[in-house]
Amino acid sequence: WIERVGIGLFPPRWRLWRRSAWNRALDAGKITVHSLDPAAHIGPQSYISPTARLADGRSYLDRTTETVIEIIRRDCTTKMLGRR
Repeated sequence: WIERVGIGLFPPRWRLWRRSAWNRALDAGKITVHSLDPAAHIGPQSYISPTARLADGRSYLDRTTETVIEIIRRDCTTKMLGRR
């Protein structure tokens, strides 16, 4: 829900502001959303909670960390391959 609220709260994300940095990045395909459900944005069930657990036993924090590392590695690999 926080993503939807953010769009309403931050005018640069409104499509009306087509030339905002956010909308230029969105149009260029530089913004992606990665769902970390069932984690919440804040609170004891947040995606950085070391105590909340997934069904497989990993903490929400571990899963978030793994996801971020995977994204960074994929981006670095793509850039390295693109330069060759």
